[in-house]
Amino acid sequence: MNISLRLMRGARAPLVAAVLAAAPAAIHAQAARATVRGRVVEAATGNPVAGALVSFPDLRKRAFTDRTGTFTIRDVPVGGQRLEAAQLGFRLAGRVLEVPAADSLTLRLEPDPVVLQGVTAQVDRLEHRRVHATLASRTYDAQQMAVFGHPNPVDFLRNVANLRIAPCNAGELYGGPGGRGDCVNSRGVMERVQVVMDERVERGGIDLLNALPLQAIYRIEVYEGGSLVVVYTKSFMEAMLRMHRELHPINSFRRMTDAAAPGPQPIGGTP
Repeated sequence: MNISLRLMRGARAPLVAAVLAAAPAAIHAQAARATVRGRVVEAATGNPVAGALVSFPDLRKRAFTDRTGTFTIRDVPVGGQRLEAAQLGFRLAGRVLEVPAADSLTLRLEPDPVVLQGVTAQVDRLEHRRVHATLASRTYDAQQMAVFGHPNPVDFLRNVANLRIAPCNAGELYGGPGGRGDCVNSRGVMERVQVVMDERVERGGIDLLNALPLQAIYRIEVYEGGSLVVVYTKSFMEAMLRMHRELHPINSFRRMTDAAAPGPQPIGGTP
């Protein structure tokens, strides 16, 4: 028995030695990663482009630029990696980057006049609808949001739009008991916050907004002291450029309730 055990231990010795020899190489492979930093600017003026999406698409790593156009992407594998920068109204910029980069990068975006005209036309439609709604409202665009640098739309709404968002207290809720959800204190009255994102009424909309980076948002409209919040993402604005879509009247959103919208619910049926 002792002899066979010694033989087994002897047979394992080369395997153990091979594992120990490979360990430094594995540690080195894990350590062969770097942080990539840089700025995104307008090609013609050098002005920073806030809210641009910078990504390594093959690695599924990405970051948004802040108000100074600066971005940071960590834990990027060393070697040649495809890097792209995108922003609504600009042409996609891309290059193969040798990681780690010797210096901080500067990515220059060229404007896309056709897209810019299309975005302007869509914003005009949204603004026309807002102005003609019979509700008091405020609006914030991507440039305004980029200035403040808040991490998500809810933080922006609390600190810039001054919405007093809190969990609903059924005893204080305007209109009587209504159960759970998020409410806003508007002129001393607690009202449920209704969130419409990309023309869809969203149950649990505040939680949804809390999970989104502010840089992904193109426009926020706040109605009636915050009881109705209408949000448009950049991806939705891009989709509107490719396909004409009718806009629902703002007052139609006010008629929708959580009971009428058991989940993400497009107004007026399936789009």
